[in-house]
Amino acid sequence: PQLLLAGESSFFSEATDYILKILNIFEQNISSLETELINLTQVVEDSKNLGVDIIINSGYDNASNNEVIKLSEEYNNIYITLGIHPEFADNYHDSNLHFIEKQINNEKLVAIGEIGLDYYYTKDNKERQMDLFCKQVELAIKNNKPIVVHSRDAISDTYDIIKKYNYGNKTLIHCFSSSLEMANCFVKLGCKL
Repeated sequence: PQLLLAGESSFFSEATDYILKILNIFEQNISSLETELINLTQVVEDSKNLGVDIIINSGYDNASNNEVIKLSEEYNNIYITLGIHPEFADNYHDSNLHFIEKQINNEKLVAIGEIGLDYYYTKDNKERQMDLFCKQVELAIKNNKPIVVHSRDAISDTYDIIKKYNYGNKTLIHCFSSSLEMANCFVKLGCKL
């Protein structure tokens, strides 16, 4: 496996250009920080005009999971991930996971996420976060779905869990705050960063 870093490939240059254009679209459509943040129809249309054919919208708690499902029903090019972010580990219930499992055959569901570990604000609920992360990884494995992982200040525990479940080949680490050496360890498991 080879880790590609920004600047090593023209793909990254093109991807960066797309991301900057999309961020610009979002900026232009922000009406207020306290009300509707974006004109989603305009963002979807502008994205298509830039060559972005598919948008993946991620859920991170019960309310956002419901919202991304609704948006995916309204827009044919919006796909979804469903999950419980580690920030909500203290407040989740098994019913939240059952809701995700009921959606598992939704044709727009492309992965379980955003899931993982985040010790940035507190490590007091470390065991609860790890339990929630493991349950969601198990749900993904049971249903052969990829996972989208958030890992902030919890890299060793994140690595150990992915390695334990041998699920690196279906793992995208979207939030990564560690060393190049650790990045290579994840790549060796088959993860994408």
